[in-house]
Amino acid sequence: MSRRKIRNLCYSLPGFGVLLLLATIFLIIPSHTKVETALRDRGVETRAVVTSCVESGPGDPETGPRVITARCKVRFTPEGRAAHEAELALSTKPLEQGRTLTVRYDPEHLDTVARTGDIDYWHVLGRHAMDVVALVGSVVMIGLGLVFVVGYHVVVRRFDRARHGTAPPSPYPGPYPGPYPRP
Repeated sequence: MSRRKIRNLCYSLPGFGVLLLLATIFLIIPSHTKVETALRDRGVETRAVVTSCVESGPGDPETGPRVITARCKVRFTPEGRAAHEAELALSTKPLEQGRTLTVRYDPEHLDTVARTGDIDYWHVLGRHAMDVVALVGSVVMIGLGLVFVVGYHVVVRRFDRARHGTAPPSPYPGPYPGPYPRP
């Protein structure tokens, strides 16, 4: 493996760590907390019907998909208004079309809708735990990446000194035991 490839790998780890940190801080956490806070503070419960669900997750077409989550749209009727269709704000398990369920919506922003079960204590705790895992993972990636970058530069400097004969002065008073001539 060339020196440039090793250097690029050393620099990519803290780079990905910074990207994950920024995405977690500015995209994931605000998205979760905005929906949860709005629905808990001023949310209104109502019945809704699932109109469509798009499944996502790993799977094999021959053995059947093993779906992890789905983005579902529901139709509900807000108090004193016409029927409205919106996508559930939090991804959920796949739901069959036509199923009736209880949702909470924000009367000020009708597109903010979630199943009541998705904003209960344990689901919110799980989402926040995943946010913390993402934060800790990004910090670890940045720290390890910086260790790799510094280590790479230390090793390269020593190899260059050994190859070009520019070794530091010997701490030994007698004959120099190194593989290159004494400076």
